[in-house]
Amino acid sequence: MEEWRLLINGILERTTADPSSVLSRLQEELPPFFDHFEEHLKGEEDNLQPIGRKHLPLAIQKQISRDAFGITNAKKWEVMIPFIINNLPRHMQRVRYLQVLCWSMPERAQQIGAIVYRNVDAVMWERLRVEIPEIIPRGAYNWRRYY
Repeated sequence: MEEWRLLINGILERTTADPSSVLSRLQEELPPFFDHFEEHLKGEEDNLQPIGRKHLPLAIQKQISRDAFGITNAKKWEVMIPFIINNLPRHMQRVRYLQVLCWSMPERAQQIGAIVYRNVDAVMWERLRVEIPEIIPRGAYNWRRYY
């Protein structure tokens, strides 16, 4: 990886004499690496995720979510949440992701909804709003008090 970093930096800094040969080398070497890396990540998810679920109590998992939300800058959440939602392939995965966020931090449901409302297209917002009405931001169409 260090060698790849040096090659890429050489191209970006224009210190490489023949960038086309370096690019062709990277095009040959990187796809097999990414295939292996994807397999590795899937293995981690399959083997390590159950350990965390088994040994971390639910209260600690919720507290970790709250701490991460509190530590991370709001501008970063404005990028991360829509990025995740827009790149999940199935609608029910999007719904589940937002439900988990709202479940672990119910006091932030409307804030999360406002982020989604500002950063997704109208069709996706309508589909999400119907499935998870608690994320509708105050003052938006169909918002109502739940208490």
